[in-house]
Amino acid sequence: MRLLDRLSIRTKITASIFGVTTTLLIAMSVAVYIAFQVELRENLDDTLRQRAVPDVRLVSFEGEKPVLSLESDAGEERAEGEAVLRLYDRAGVVVADGTPLVATTSRESSAVAKAIASGNVQKISVDPEGADRYRYRVTPIFRDGVVAGAIVTGLDDSTVAEPLGLLRTILLVTVPITAAAVAGGSFLIAQRALRPIDRITATAAEIGEGRLDRRIKENAVDDEVGRLGRTFNRMIGRLSALVERERQFTSDAAHELRTPLAAIEASIDVTLSRERDGEDYRRTLDAVHAQAQRMTRLTTQLLALARMDAASVDLTEADVDLEQLTQGVALQAGERYPGLVVAIDAEPLTMRGSEDLLGQALLNLVENAALHAKGATRVEVLARGTNGEVFLSVSDDGPGIPEDLHAAVFERFRQLDASRTERGTGLGLAIVKAVAELHGGWVTVTSPGRLGGATFEIRIPARNIRE
Repeated sequence: MRLLDRLSIRTKITASIFGVTTTLLIAMSVAVYIAFQVELRENLDDTLRQRAVPDVRLVSFEGEKPVLSLESDAGEERAEGEAVLRLYDRAGVVVADGTPLVATTSRESSAVAKAIASGNVQKISVDPEGADRYRYRVTPIFRDGVVAGAIVTGLDDSTVAEPLGLLRTILLVTVPITAAAVAGGSFLIAQRALRPIDRITATAAEIGEGRLDRRIKENAVDDEVGRLGRTFNRMIGRLSALVERERQFTSDAAHELRTPLAAIEASIDVTLSRERDGEDYRRTLDAVHAQAQRMTRLTTQLLALARMDAASVDLTEADVDLEQLTQGVALQAGERYPGLVVAIDAEPLTMRGSEDLLGQALLNLVENAALHAKGATRVEVLARGTNGEVFLSVSDDGPGIPEDLHAAVFERFRQLDASRTERGTGLGLAIVKAVAELHGGWVTVTSPGRLGGATFEIRIPARNIRE
């Protein structure tokens, strides 16, 4: 098995077809040979049966002993040793032998004794020493209903041996040639059939070296290889998009992290450029603290997105009380943004999901509404369960979002309002989208929304909703 595993697919296919073909050819040859042999043997036995009838008529009796009259038989076949004719008496002794060239054998004597004892015809094959093979028919001779002897009628079975010998020669020559031809043809067919696989392998090798722009030439025929090529191209397309996305993500992350670091460095350099009083140092430390907080939020969000992208986040599903969840989010938003009015309208609904991730997504939407509305006076949070789906909706009374930018707001590091760059990271809505997709749902934005600004809605096909 280990040797077979090391063989190439072409060799395996060729060896398999050769083995199956050879086995079938041998089985067919054996079956044909046996059938042909049986048919020839039956024809020879029929010929002996037809000859035995006139041979029995040649027997007459002189007293108690049978006599064989050969005058009416030219005996040319017997004279040349191609036929056998012998007469035995009741005691199994030869009383007449019309075949001087063919000696008697113990097998013949045994068959004669059985025919005399049973009164039934016996058929045997005999190979006299130094002679050709013969087929005998031993016919008992009756007188007054009693077996009085037996007559042996025989023929050289060259009519069987010669055709069988020719058939053996033909089969021994044609079977190996046919099997070899089938093996060679199967190798060529396998080589042609696997040629597209070689192209796929070569392309995959180039892609493995970093050339993600390479694609497999797709086969127009909808066969296994064609489907493999199309599937491979789709996979490489997604991989290429993912790699490009990761590159862009890394570049954006480095850029976003550089901004607060540059601000911290500038604040420290300015402060250290000359002696300052305690108040100046306090203002510098407040500025550094604010930038550090922004970096903390940014790295936390980057880590969360990286984990969700890698599907390594622990999605521990449990019963989530949406009414309690929205109230907790409103409390946190009120503490972070004093003066923000958060209206809660949640049904007493329990669903299966991750309370931590759903709470984070909902809080991100509320924070986005507060930042986007620039001191909005009202933010509305809704939670509904309808037709097996859960709707989590956040609306604000801000300026809204242009329709052509609805899809762009969920891109990472995408900030539509440059004035928010000091407080936002551009990752909040991307996290919302990732949380929704992790729960098998999606997120949409509508503008103008219910309060005139933007309305973000998370829709999750929830399981085991219990109101």
